[in-house]
Amino acid sequence: MRRVLVFQHSNESPLGVMAPVLAEAGVAVEVVHGEHGCTLPDDAADACGMILLGGVMSANDDATCPHFPDLLALIRDFTATAKPVLGLCLGGQLVARALGGTVVEQAKGEYGFIPLHGRDGVDHDPLLAGLDLPAHIMQWHNDHFTVPPAATHLLESESCPAQAFRAGRRTWGFQCHFEVDEPIVDRWSKLRADMVEDPGVIAETRAAADRHLAQAKFFGRAITERWLDVGRSTTGGK
Repeated sequence: MRRVLVFQHSNESPLGVMAPVLAEAGVAVEVVHGEHGCTLPDDAADACGMILLGGVMSANDDATCPHFPDLLALIRDFTATAKPVLGLCLGGQLVARALGGTVVEQAKGEYGFIPLHGRDGVDHDPLLAGLDLPAHIMQWHNDHFTVPPAATHLLESESCPAQAFRAGRRTWGFQCHFEVDEPIVDRWSKLRADMVEDPGVIAETRAAADRHLAQAKFFGRAITERWLDVGRSTTGGK
């Protein structure tokens, strides 16, 4: 792929382990910052692929993020034309919403390195086939999505049944944060500790990272590399 649009809805949720993979592949990355709303680039439809990252807002909140309706339409257009789409957490929820799933708002979600288990479709999925499962991957969300109609359900966790799906040929939505690296985990643990007023969260998160982050980073890099391979197959290797 030559050019990928990245919608980043929080300064605290960057590309992480995905960034060096994209750079090594020579992909031009155009980051669109949407934390306070944004305007889609005029040439957004000309991009070869799209990545949607996480954020603290609700995927249903068009008032806070008035660009959401245009972004949902762009997701549908990319999916219909088999341009690769990859959504993570809020991004995965937006993909689900765009394609007919629902985003369920709830008070309690998941935080930390949560084991993800494969569903029946995982063994034949271009991004996930052959990866070791269960895999403990970072989570931080309250809301979650339902799998869109006709999409293939790929991953689940004990408390969140819809963790990943594939829609069409080249569109994926993930609830987890497989992009996290050491700096992201460190920042998130401090933010979480402040949010729940429990300083012990920092040590607990770091201990979990010591056990699971190496596998999680391998998982994230592998998915990104495979997603790029899928994208190359749509653009004649360009």
